[in-house]
This record gives sequence, structure tokens and C-alpha cells, in this order.
Amino acid sequence: MTTKGVQPKMIRKMLVALALVAALVGAMAAPTAASAAPTTLAACSPHVSLQPPYSKFDGTEVWANWNVCFTTPGPWVVKLERKRWYGWEKLDSYSATLKAYVGYSASLSYHCDGQGTYTYRLNGRFDNAIGTYYYYSSETRFAC
Repeated sequence: MTTKGVQPKMIRKMLVALALVAALVGAMAAPTAASAAPTTLAACSPHVSLQPPYSKFDGTEVWANWNVCFTTPGPWVVKLERKRWYGWEKLDSYSATLKAYVGYSASLSYHCDGQGTYTYRLNGRFDNAIGTYYYYSSETRFAC
């Protein structure tokens, strides 16, 4: 080991190994953009999806699905409605204060057995510091 050419080779190998270990430890400890974000709730891309209402259970119920994700927190209200001569009648609703970049989804329903033919829609409203935003599904008409 004291030969003139052997000792520098051994030191070089040890330095390379030490550098590799330091690089691996540094990579594990350094936070990345993905690991610095909260991971307790699933992140989502901003979107609003209000699906048109549909008939379910042999025409005895009206159902409608929705899912949303907003870039800012704020109150969200979504209503299942049917058109009447005096305006839109609320049949079912959901309201909550939503967090930013967290996806929410659910279904609204109404038991309508034997009530006739109506036009249905979903109506959503989101409020934040910038303003109030209104969203509507397509309207669908069918007998219950």
C-alpha cells in the first residue's frame, strides 16, 4: 500500500465514493417543488363540470353529477333545479366553503315519481375575493 502508484488510486476511489454518497444524501434532503406542497389532500387542475340531469331508477328520480376545483378558496353552492311557470324551483342543493386546488364532487338527486314532464338543470355559484361566478349545466327535459 505504500507503493508510489497505489496510494493515489485508492484515495481517488474513496473520494469518488464519498462524492457519490454526498450527492445522494443531498438529493434526498433537498425539497423539490412536488415534495414541498402539502400532500394531505389531492391536488387538482382548476375546472368546473356540471353534468346535465338525467332520469334514474325507471324514471322515479332525477340525478345530476358535479365536480369542481378552484384556484382560490371560497363558498360554493350548487342546486338541482326544475323549470316552473314562476321560475326555477330548487329540488336539492349542496353548499360548502371550498379550499384552493382541492377537488370536490358529488351527486344531487330528487324523488319525482309521477310528477310530470319538466326541464331540469344544475346551477352553481362560487364566490371569492375577485367576484361571483355562475355556472350552469345543459338543460334536459323528461317525464318523471
